[in-house]
Amino acid sequence: MMVIDERRTQALAVTHARRDADHLRLMIRDNGHGGDPDAMRGYMGSKLIVAFVDRMRGEKAVEAGNGHCATVTFPLQDELPGEG
Repeated sequence: MMVIDERRTQALAVTHARRDADHLRLMIRDNGHGGDPDAMRGYMGSKLIVAFVDRMRGEKAVEAGNGHCATVTFPLQDELPGEG
């Protein structure tokens, strides 16, 4: 947990697991105020996630409620797309 200021504490959790033999799932969850994921598309964090997912030929889903949860699933591979 990291303390942003003494009035508010923020938690960020990052977990990963194999979805199946060929895919890895990465979940990034926070306990922020939540909000509409569609309205967040212009923010830097959202842009970075989209760029990462595109680069890895993956899929993403974003949920909001008590904070945000971004789930990224991508294929396991030996080299990055565009290399080799």
